[in-house]
Amino acid sequence: MDNQLQEHLAEIGLSKNQIEVYLAIIKLGESTIGKIESVTELHRQIIYNTARGLQNKNLISIKEIKGRRVFCAENPRALEEF
Repeated sequence: MDNQLQEHLAEIGLSKNQIEVYLAIIKLGESTIGKIESVTELHRQIIYNTARGLQNKNLISIKEIKGRRVFCAENPRALEEF
């Protein structure tokens, strides 16, 4: 199923990094950059840049909680709209 989901996300135009970050956020739930970094093994700056792209596509949201950025996936129906 995971490979099918990755293929579907690629078909709708997400990059490899966007797919990795998006799936990590879905898996982790609300998470910090450190948690996403440990799951994806991507550099923090790549994650931040990728997350901004996902946010622009309304697939994730980024909140500030106690001075830390928290990333969370939007409703999966956003994929249908995208």
